[in-house]
Amino acid sequence: MQNTIIIGKIMCLLLFISMNETLAQNTLVYDSLKGSPKASLNDISWMQGHWKGEAFGGYTEEVWSPPSGNSMMFAFKSYSKSDEVKFYEFGVIMEIEGTLILRFKHFTPDIKGWETKDDYMNYKLVKVTPDKVYFDGFTFEKISENEIIIYVMLGDENGSTETQFNYQRAIL
Repeated sequence: MQNTIIIGKIMCLLLFISMNETLAQNTLVYDSLKGSPKASLNDISWMQGHWKGEAFGGYTEEVWSPPSGNSMMFAFKSYSKSDEVKFYEFGVIMEIEGTLILRFKHFTPDIKGWETKDDYMNYKLVKVTPDKVYFDGFTFEKISENEIIIYVMLGDENGSTETQFNYQRAIL
């Protein structure tokens, strides 16, 4: 009886901890059984614009085009405080078969691809709300007309962590 009570308390504690860790996450994981929801580029057109922020001990910029040609293209740049480029990303969010998909490639400062010639990073849509779009491991959140946050799950051999990019609309 005593063991049953202790095991029950441990199970409740583990459930509470896992729920809190899940609630702390701003990113979602794609579920192949559910698939991607219906969505269009008009649902995420608020992402368009030139955005600047700080990350990785330096600065980051993203430029998103308006929706056209069934896609929104983007360019990302990470550069140091001494103004040296660390890396680039170029990519698109495409509207395909009634849903959205995020695709991009990484490049070194001299534009050599990280991924092989025909390979790219591919992230399926998980969920869309009026102010958020969730791809597998990526969340774009509209805070205001001039502020967005992007949450990204970054991982290596030691595990994954969620990284937050705070962006302000750049004034041109």
